[in-house]
Amino acid sequence: MQLKSVLVSCAFLFAAIHAYAAATIQSLNGDVRAEATGQAASVATSSQRLEAGATVHTGANGQAMLRFDDGQLVVISPNSSFKIDQFRYNTAKPEQNSVALSLFRGALRLVTGLIGQKDHSKFALKTPTATIGIRGTDFMVALANQSYVQVIQGGVAATNAAGTVGFAAGTTGVVAGASVLPATIAASALPASVGATFSSLGSLSMAAAAGATGAGSGAGATGGTAGASGSAAGAASGAGAAGASAAAAGGVGAVGITAGVVAAAAVAIVSTPTTTGTTGTTAPQ
Repeated sequence: MQLKSVLVSCAFLFAAIHAYAAATIQSLNGDVRAEATGQAASVATSSQRLEAGATVHTGANGQAMLRFDDGQLVVISPNSSFKIDQFRYNTAKPEQNSVALSLFRGALRLVTGLIGQKDHSKFALKTPTATIGIRGTDFMVALANQSYVQVIQGGVAATNAAGTVGFAAGTTGVVAGASVLPATIAASALPASVGATFSSLGSLSMAAAAGATGAGSGAGATGGTAGASGSAAGAASGAGAAGASAAAAGGVGAVGITAGVVAAAAVAIVSTPTTTGTTGTTAPQ
């Protein structure tokens, strides 16, 4: 009886600890540094575990793919700084799940994980002048004097003081300023650096990475309570490792975004069905 109590206590302790674990660096190229809370940035390595509070910095030739425990994927472009402010994932207590991220500069591609898919209010990605909420979406954002968004799958809505505009899959948008209504533009109208970034990010095979995550999540789920964050452990062996190797083999390649990429226009981007709007002030529910 006493042994059983000890085992149960250990299981809950394991789950509690890993509820605050966040992501694994699935693959990287070039200059990539990771900075844990209260520590100096150091050279990042493939398969490195990132906890809540960690910041990832990429240099001019650096790029990294992060795989979160809920299956979320984030590819960080060169000359970017990205922080995991908070990440809680517990399949036994989904009401406690939450994702809070920050993009200080640069660009990224993000594929929503289970947390954002099931409850988009649990997800937030902040930039110096924006908050991004998503659900069941694959999209890219680049910050370079103006804010640009390109939707690969699903839909997003860009919101600022001027109103809300929806963007469906396959469309590109721009926000020229905090008080300028977001607008749809042709992909050919993108600045050269942003166009190159979106082209490189969009060509990445996210399916291989998603396969690794899925296998890991399945393996973790068999562990009961401790399986709440089992995706990382599961992906490290068996089918998960195969998926991770496939993603690593594909590489994440450097993309052509200039060192001057900075956050500029105030914009909030939230996921929405694929309906595209032109005006309005009500954010998607």
